[in-house]
Amino acid sequence: MWKLDNVRIFVQKMVGDMGQIIPRLQPLSDSTVLQFFGWEDEIIKVGAKVVGESDLETIRAMRTDAATHNLTGYDSFNESWYVKSISWSRDNYPFQTIRPDLDCETPVFTIEIEFYVQ
Repeated sequence: MWKLDNVRIFVQKMVGDMGQIIPRLQPLSDSTVLQFFGWEDEIIKVGAKVVGESDLETIRAMRTDAATHNLTGYDSFNESWYVKSISWSRDNYPFQTIRPDLDCETPVFTIEIEFYVQ
């Protein structure tokens, strides 16, 4: 089971992105010069399902609190990250069966969260 702090989420995908900071300079009379200024911290994107408007609102509030949030999951996965951005859409299901503890007419949302490493 996956959780973002205390909110239950159903992770569908997790993608990481890392890179170096390399400006490409083009002098007028010579070839390209590359300058290396270090690297960027990893950016993680998580795609998941969330059941219920209250859980969605809790996650949406995380993008404005300037705090780290724990994402825990299978295989002893436990990381703390800053929530950079969240995008969401409501799924068009007549009934949900993902969370039997909630009413079957509870809305289901697809979310994409972008995390910055602490």
